[in-house]
Amino acid sequence: MNNKIDFNNIKKIHMTGIKGVGMTALALCFKDMGIEISGSDIEEYFVTDETLKKAGISWHKGFKESNFKLVDLLVFTAAHGGEENPEVMAAKKMNIPVMSHAQALGLLMDSKIGISVCGVGGKTTTSAMLVSIFKAAKLNPSFAVGAGGISNLEASGKYDFQGQHFIAEADEYFSSPQDKRPRFDYQNPKAMVMTNIAYDHPDVYKDIFETLKAFKNFAKKIPPNGLLVAGVDSPEVKKLIKTLNVPVQTFGMTKEAFWQIKLLWQKQGKSEFLIKPKKGKPVKISLSVPGEFNLKNAVGAFIMAKFFNIDEKTIIKGLKNFKGTKRRFELIKKINGILFFDDYAHHPCQLQATLKAVKANFKDKRIIAIFQPHTYSRTKALLKDFAKAFNSADLVIITDIYASAREQIDPNVSGEILAERIKKYNPNVFYKKSFPEAGEFLKSNVKDNDLIITLGAGDIFNWHKNLLGNIRKSKEKDIKIKKNKPLASFTSFNIGGKAEYFTLVKTKSQLVKAIKWALQKKIKFEVIGGGTNVLISDLGIKGLVIINRAQTIDKDNDLLGVESGAFTSQLVSYGLENSLSGFEYFAGLPGTIGGAVFNNSHFKDKYMADLIQKVEVYNLKQKKVKTLKRKEIKFSYDYSTFQKSKDIILKLFFKLKKGNRFKIEKIVKETIKYRNKYHPMNEKSAGCFFKNPPSNSAGFLIEKAGFKGMTVGGAQVSQKHASFILNKSNAKAKDVLKLVSLIQKKVKEKFSLRLEQEVFLKGEF
Repeated sequence: MNNKIDFNNIKKIHMTGIKGVGMTALALCFKDMGIEISGSDIEEYFVTDETLKKAGISWHKGFKESNFKLVDLLVFTAAHGGEENPEVMAAKKMNIPVMSHAQALGLLMDSKIGISVCGVGGKTTTSAMLVSIFKAAKLNPSFAVGAGGISNLEASGKYDFQGQHFIAEADEYFSSPQDKRPRFDYQNPKAMVMTNIAYDHPDVYKDIFETLKAFKNFAKKIPPNGLLVAGVDSPEVKKLIKTLNVPVQTFGMTKEAFWQIKLLWQKQGKSEFLIKPKKGKPVKISLSVPGEFNLKNAVGAFIMAKFFNIDEKTIIKGLKNFKGTKRRFELIKKINGILFFDDYAHHPCQLQATLKAVKANFKDKRIIAIFQPHTYSRTKALLKDFAKAFNSADLVIITDIYASAREQIDPNVSGEILAERIKKYNPNVFYKKSFPEAGEFLKSNVKDNDLIITLGAGDIFNWHKNLLGNIRKSKEKDIKIKKNKPLASFTSFNIGGKAEYFTLVKTKSQLVKAIKWALQKKIKFEVIGGGTNVLISDLGIKGLVIINRAQTIDKDNDLLGVESGAFTSQLVSYGLENSLSGFEYFAGLPGTIGGAVFNNSHFKDKYMADLIQKVEVYNLKQKKVKTLKRKEIKFSYDYSTFQKSKDIILKLFFKLKKGNRFKIEKIVKETIKYRNKYHPMNEKSAGCFFKNPPSNSAGFLIEKAGFKGMTVGGAQVSQKHASFILNKSNAKAKDVLKLVSLIQKKVKEKFSLRLEQEVFLKGEF
């Protein structure tokens, strides 16, 4: 290692293999130090592409000498040939200093107080949790985390001149094909979290004893004033610490641990648990990531943070802020009840723990696991363990092995052989060698309410777009048209007659099909979302009524794309879960997002129009789908051009800002509290029935006119807010309209103002 390198004197670095998660994190650190970065890598899309682009770091496709000029240092990855990469060899000929990623990271860590996280599984998540805690404590940590992204952090790597600490993953794999030293051997931490130890990397380590030796040598680096935080649920860690003479604190589910973990509950990706020390009071922690393994990761981070004198309240806050990392139990998409996740798990113990967590958190789901084995050497050496790893899945798809660039194809092991071995323990396993086969199988077998999770360290994440396309195709059933369907239950008023024709759609394309069906039949149609803000005639609606339940939510670059049948409450939850600000002011607003934009719904001075960027519509005049930009849409109080145009809203695109989760959550609670206090939230109504006149309140005018509590038939003016009309006792539409007429007449007489209806009348009146 070239210890003479001083990064403070480096102006430009070229990074060979820059798209690797570890290399990207390191590149971001160097950029923070003011160093100019160039890079190169293969053309294939990788999880770090967007991270690098966002940071303004570009890279060359392929490896060649012309990719770099006048650089002070070249840093290379262990992949792509290591020191035999043509760029590395060219740099050496030009007397440009070169060092591996492991060497560069170790040297950079030496400038701070180093905190390393090692183990076979949990390194990335525990490191990211530590960063989240240290940031909550305002300690300005530097860090390098091997993830494509971390939900509550701006980047996976950062160098902060103000902070004293550097948090990094410590990997036991070799530093390069030519340098067989473990990567973590170049780190010299003061403190270390050791999550677990298991036999892995059979292309590097002959057996578990060689693996233990590497971890022992690394742990021996901890100084007398440092700390090893050890997960003793791992039998190998438990063995190892008995041979060490360094300060140790242990944690785990086992009673032998100094810090014992007790799970209280886990559901839908969230959990709560207790940390019980041998001495002292237990501490309650809440997490927004699932699985017992993540509880252990959190406890490892908790103990380490306490060692650095961070108070428990701040640690709890930092852990609560943490929402996960890319490719670690990452929710990719929700499609009409189907959940699609992705995880990096590629070792038997990781697979077993991840699938166990899925089962525990989503008990009502059928679990489909799609696993791409990673490397021939690992699959062959751990074949028996892999065979037992899928017992928590209801259906398993095994693909061909994703080979490392450093290994040859081994004819004695394959995905098909692995699938046969798994059948001994789980008969519902199928071998599908590549995406086309796996995709077609999924399209034929996926059911509503399934949970699908892709697993592996290869390129299976590149399959997601096509797999999701196949899932959508499986759901693209022909629309079902019914006759004389009662409509009252599809409205918040619970009033109304029957639809002459009726269909309920679950996708955007089904919505378009339904519209086209009505146009072809030359009959009228109405699209109804959540059924709020409408009053349906007692005689019903002639023509086709389309109930819109198209609810897919996805990211479109920096915009959030939402199908118009998604409920506003779903968007409020999405914003809160992802720390995105904007929708929190619409907490408690009933109905769908399509209806909210149609009406330009508002709360005090916050309007839907403030968030919208573009809208995808079906234009009835041109009979085609088109996209309207924000400037093409006019909004005003309780109004949008969609109320008069020939456009049916299909999908909306919003621009949200990254926000503070606690501030967002506070606004959500305050907004709901306000609505509950002033609005009859749990009553049957269409919402505010009247628009507020300029500089006045419809509710105030109605109350002063003496109508609060007034009843006509089963309809009543709300005692809480007079602008709400309630269905108190099997009200009919005619009861509501008679009451409305009386209100309008009296307000006109008393205040010389005519109240305008906000609620839309649908059907034969």
